[in-house]
Order: sequence, then structure tokens, then C-alpha cells
Amino acid sequence: MTKHANVLHLGSVLLLFFYVAPVRAEWVEWLSDSRVSAQVDDNINTSLFSSQAQEDYVWSGFLSGGRAYQLGSHSRIYLNAIFSGDVHHRFEYLDQYTLGGSALLTHKFGLGWAAPVISLGTSVEHIFSASELRNGEKIQSSLRLSKWLHHDILQAHLVYRFDHRDGPDLAHPDHPELATISGAVFDIQGHTVEALLNLSLTNQLRLNVAYGWRSGDVTSNNLLNSISDNALSHVDAIHKDTALPGWIYRAYGTTQTYDVGFSYSFLNGNALSTLGYRYVDTEALGMGYDSNQVRLSVNYTY
Repeated sequence: MTKHANVLHLGSVLLLFFYVAPVRAEWVEWLSDSRVSAQVDDNINTSLFSSQAQEDYVWSGFLSGGRAYQLGSHSRIYLNAIFSGDVHHRFEYLDQYTLGGSALLTHKFGLGWAAPVISLGTSVEHIFSASELRNGEKIQSSLRLSKWLHHDILQAHLVYRFDHRDGPDLAHPDHPELATISGAVFDIQGHTVEALLNLSLTNQLRLNVAYGWRSGDVTSNNLLNSISDNALSHVDAIHKDTALPGWIYRAYGTTQTYDVGFSYSFLNGNALSTLGYRYVDTEALGMGYDSNQVRLSVNYTY
């Protein structure tokens, strides 16, 4: 199945949900969600070499709108149209926005605070980037199990996530020696498992910690001659970067993420502000790179 067929197929599934869900729904509610955030990343280009790492500030926005359908006593479906966008301070050709849709099915196993909740979600988005290399589509599906371990105090989540992204396969007109290597550096696929804990410190303040492990395709931006011939033999795709100095390499790798942060709810629980730190540790091509990210965000749900 081609990448466009994949997107059309998932889009048709979302449309089917919009058509079928109201027929069985016990009640229907309109929902909207918005978020603005600012982030600093000390290795925005995910370079394998600290001397080549680039720092940048990113301002992001997210907006979704849709409907929630109650199906029986313990199940709901959420269907949303989604929009997101990123603006970079230094590297403007990393700017992008996305348009798409999402579907989320939740089910609670019984009554009471201790009953676990399972969530199955999927989304499809088209990426419009200032860098031609980064245009394309992305699909993400996830399975989440959530449970309160202590009433209103401690909540745990286990998540599995599959991500798939399709990008253009561009040629190397100025480098015929690379003609046999794919230029589809953003044809990316991966599997992630994640564990999260939310600890309520007060009625409004919460501590959040998480650990994630991902296996699959990773990308790294480096100068053309900085990768050894042995490492280059394990590269799956390469292309001159159109947004950053250097070249983009795609290869198999593993990534570990460590998150810690605080969130504070206000406006009767409709708004949430979050300050978080993330450390990213990636291994690929017999080498590794890391990055430190700090993000401040404000979320409002209506």
C-alpha cells in the first residue's frame, strides 16, 4: 500500500466513525482543546557530535475540535480535527504546520476510582514544512492503560505507541556517488513503550515523571565527511539538509527519554500550565547523541 493510500485509508476510518458513532451514542458533546508552548533544545539537529550540535528556541501551538460520544455506561469515542504549528527562532526552515484528524476510544473496567481505563487512539496528519525534505504524512497509533494507585493522589500509565512517517525521496544531483543510497530520510517508523506517574501534591499542583524507550528509525544531522565509512555502510538514507547546515542521515537506533515536570491547574480545572524537563539519549550507527529540552506550556480545554 502506498503512503497516500495509507493516509486515505485511515482518513476513511475516521469518517466512518463520524458517521456510525452518533447512531449508537447515548449522548454527544462538543469539545475543544488548545495549547501554546515555548521550548529550548540544545541539540535541535540531533547531531552525533557535540561540536556540531545546534541550539534553538521553538514556539508551538495546537488546536483541536470535535465531539465525544458516550457508548454504554463505560465507553466513549472522541473524534477531533487537529491543527498544530511550530516556529523556530534560529532555523526558520524548520517551521511547519500540520492538519489532520484523530480518534480515541476509551473504556473503564467497572465503577469507582480504582477501576482501570484503557484507551486506543489513532491520528493522521499532513505535514507542511518550510523545508521540502520534511513535507509528508505521519500516522500514530497508541494503546494506554491507566489506573489510580491511590485515590486522587497517584496515577500510573503504561503506553505502547507506533509511529509512521512518510517523506519525499529526493535525488542527489550534485553527488552522483550517493545515487545508490535512498534520499527518503524522513521515511520513519518506530515502536515506543512508556511508563508515567502523576503525583498530586495539592489539589492543583502535580508532579509528573516518565520514562520511554523507542526502537526504530532515527535521524541525525552531521557534516558530510564526519561519519566513518563503516558507520556510513549502516545508513539507510541520506540527503543534504534543506533547513540546517550539514546532511541528514537515517538509520536504525534506540532512544531513551527521561521526563520530570510540574503542572498546575486553574480556571476551575479547565486550564493547565506545565513546566517540564526532558533528557533524550539516542544510540545509532555505533555512536550516540543526547539533548536537553525544557518546555513551558499552557493548555485550555473547553
